[in-house]
Amino acid sequence: MAIDSDMIGIEVTVLTPFYYHSIPIAGGSATITECLSDTAFNFALASALGMMDGVCLPDTQDYRRDIGLMPFRCSMLLSNNAELLPAQVRRLNLDSEGGYSNRLYCGTSKGNRKDFYRVQEINVGAIYRGAIFGMNPFEEFNQKSLIVRVGKHRQGIVEIKPITIPKKVVLNAFTAKVFGRDISMGKYLLHNMQQSIPMSPEDALLEVLLWN
Repeated sequence: MAIDSDMIGIEVTVLTPFYYHSIPIAGGSATITECLSDTAFNFALASALGMMDGVCLPDTQDYRRDIGLMPFRCSMLLSNNAELLPAQVRRLNLDSEGGYSNRLYCGTSKGNRKDFYRVQEINVGAIYRGAIFGMNPFEEFNQKSLIVRVGKHRQGIVEIKPITIPKKVVLNAFTAKVFGRDISMGKYLLHNMQQSIPMSPEDALLEVLLWN
């Protein structure tokens, strides 16, 4: 879906802690604090707006197909005050529905299928800022703010409010590549989180309009 040429700044405030499996730590993983990826936030926002049945999710993952069906694209969301909380132990209760298959049983001692693992979450009160290109969800749904679930298993809750668009915007070079575009990378975090060099909102919009 081609998006229109509107853009709006957003401020995202963390209301409850959340985590993603990002950086390995002893017995588990810690979340990258400095940014939220555009890919994760695209799907989180689409879910909050009731669009998931229309754009995803089939059995196979295809970012170009799924994000391409959304009427908006998001920049990466950057934070200057996000912090990691102390590690907490979590339990993944895979045997609650009648036991493990042999394949899962063999995998429960490692990776993200471990029975017990540690995570480090993003703190309450952390603020992220970025931009949405295309549909303005606040105008479209006549809301002054939106509540969106984020994080692994959508366990975190954030509030999104419109703000003046930041003077500089960071896109995800990974997402650009998904849509067949090569843009200059400023910082590599993970394979699917590659910060572009800071761009003016106008230049970012011109780039994102090509992500179809």
